[in-house]
Amino acid sequence: MKNNDYPIEKKLRCKLYITLILYVAIGFVLTLLLGYIFTLSKNPVIAWLYWRMDALFIFYLIIGFFAIFYYYWKKPWAYLNEIVEATQTIYEQNDHTIALSEPLLEIANQMNQIKMSVLLSKQAAKQAENKKNEIIMYLAHDIRTPLTTVIGYLSLLHEAPDMPEGQKEKYIKVALDKADRLEKLINELFEITKYNAH
Repeated sequence: MKNNDYPIEKKLRCKLYITLILYVAIGFVLTLLLGYIFTLSKNPVIAWLYWRMDALFIFYLIIGFFAIFYYYWKKPWAYLNEIVEATQTIYEQNDHTIALSEPLLEIANQMNQIKMSVLLSKQAAKQAENKKNEIIMYLAHDIRTPLTTVIGYLSLLHEAPDMPEGQKEKYIKVALDKADRLEKLINELFEITKYNAH
């Protein structure tokens, strides 16, 4: 069974944790720095702010955490929209490749492989159809030749009932040979159409 942790999820989770840690560290350093600066000032407003540094730090954390979580919550949806748009181009009959953002490069490569395999299979199916049509055309032409010969010799036999026996035998043999050839060609055509039907 495959592992359910995907590289994109791991990267996003890792970026989220790093961003949160950096945000808290920057806030802590700013609080210490502002606390030091506020102690140097004699202004009553700054003194009031100094005594509320913990509340300001908490407010800073709440606002920042909401913004960070909102940003990382939107990210997977943006990736999903990218993938949905890209899937619509897979079955287009062109050679345009699918391009996704950097975290989705592996998925883009897989989608491009799918698109190429679809294009190749359609091309192979078209070539097979063309070959089948060519074979049927050649067989139809080959069938016409012995059929014309059989009809010609049988017409001669029918029109000349008083023909010498040797000549009659010769014409009958040629007509029979061509009829056998015609039967083989018809059997080949039948096999091709039977194969095509399956």
